[in-house]
Amino acid sequence: MGKKQFIWVIIALLAIVIPKFQVQAQDDTQVRLDALTTAYQNTAAVSSYMAQWDSLTSQSTQLVQGDTVYIISTEIVESQTAQIDGASTSSSLTQVITQGQIVLTEPLGSGAPLPDMELTPQLELAASVVSIDGDVFINLDKTAPEYRAGLPEGWQEVLDGMALGGNGTVSLTDVATSISHVRLNSISALLNSTVVKSAELLPDDELEGQTMNHYLLTLNAAEAMAALGQDASALLGDLELSEEAVSALLEGAVYKLEVWVGADDQTVYRQTMTLSLESALDSKTFGSDLGGAAVTITHYQSETLTLSDLNAEFDIEMPLVEEGVG
Repeated sequence: MGKKQFIWVIIALLAIVIPKFQVQAQDDTQVRLDALTTAYQNTAAVSSYMAQWDSLTSQSTQLVQGDTVYIISTEIVESQTAQIDGASTSSSLTQVITQGQIVLTEPLGSGAPLPDMELTPQLELAASVVSIDGDVFINLDKTAPEYRAGLPEGWQEVLDGMALGGNGTVSLTDVATSISHVRLNSISALLNSTVVKSAELLPDDELEGQTMNHYLLTLNAAEAMAALGQDASALLGDLELSEEAVSALLEGAVYKLEVWVGADDQTVYRQTMTLSLESALDSKTFGSDLGGAAVTITHYQSETLTLSDLNAEFDIEMPLVEEGVG
């Protein structure tokens, strides 16, 4: 067989084999999505459980204009321990927001590192939250005194959204609705081929004394956020972005969902979602005049939810309320 004929044979074989591999990969992905869909349905049928939710969000915005470099970084750490019993939830949650910034008006030497940034606490919130049949109650007495300006004492029923505290950063409704983090209601919306780019089956793990089937899903960031009802433009807080800027941010975003499913009972015991992105923007993508400044934005967030004590008996009681807030 001549060299030219050999090449054509290889090309012909690849034309046959590659589509088969692609079809097999699609089939494997669908099988894993079906298995996860069943696992989340099984979890939704669990009457009660303990939940531990932990979240980290870090963001840095760097603006360079001439010789001036302005950098601001924010980190938010949240955690929540909850008892879930049907429609009722009793939880204890904390939130710590830290922030730091540096301004350089003189150019750094070539290759010189930026000075270290010290993050200082902006808010440390500790709360107990109870939700019974749609009624939500909150107690903020464990919040440190330096952050308690304007906060009510004792148990309060949350009647409506109202910013409290001297700086207006604490909304009772926002805190109370955070109990949704310890439920798995919305994840099923992600388990389809439109949102999921790939689904891997990792080596088995162990959790809660049970062998775990371990899955790793890579998501289409824009589709995933739409499915979860998230606003991509809100990722960066008060920073107003044009549609072009939001698209630029999400274009290189890496969004992943990791899930641990009990091999015996096919129930979800842990899930971790991570989103990371880095993008350089200019005044055109911001939709405003930045005076020729260049902006680089990095954003990372991670949320882990772990379930335990499935179908345990919990006694979630109505708290003694002093007065309504709203």
